[in-house]
Amino acid sequence: MKKRVFFFLLGCAVFGIPAVAFAQQGLVPCGGQGNPCELMDIFRLLNNIIRFFLIPDPNLNGRFAIVPLLATLFTVIGGAHLLLGGNNPGLLQRGNEILKATVIGLVIIYGAWLFIGALMTGLGVAEWTGLRTWFEIIPK
Repeated sequence: MKKRVFFFLLGCAVFGIPAVAFAQQGLVPCGGQGNPCELMDIFRLLNNIIRFFLIPDPNLNGRFAIVPLLATLFTVIGGAHLLLGGNNPGLLQRGNEILKATVIGLVIIYGAWLFIGALMTGLGVAEWTGLRTWFEIIPK
């Protein structure tokens, strides 16, 4: 079992790291010559970190968002437990627990994302972009 997990993680690293390496934009929006950091760059950095983990963005993470991929993986694992459980109530219960934890985790993560976006808009740090692009926190 440990060998399977190791080779799975190794495969994810082999195929995922090049996608992240070809990203065009860095997480830190300032620094370097002629571009000093300001207070607003802290909010831009927080926005970039949130987008890095939650949104497949070709400029930031090479279309390799971590949270949706992990949610998909755990959904498949939970579904496999349910499918292969048969008459084993332990496997069926474990599959239900994995699926429930995945859904609850996604609700917490994306709910916090919405809360942070609303908070930053309310504080006047970000602009309201409408419902079409609700996930974009654009610093003023």
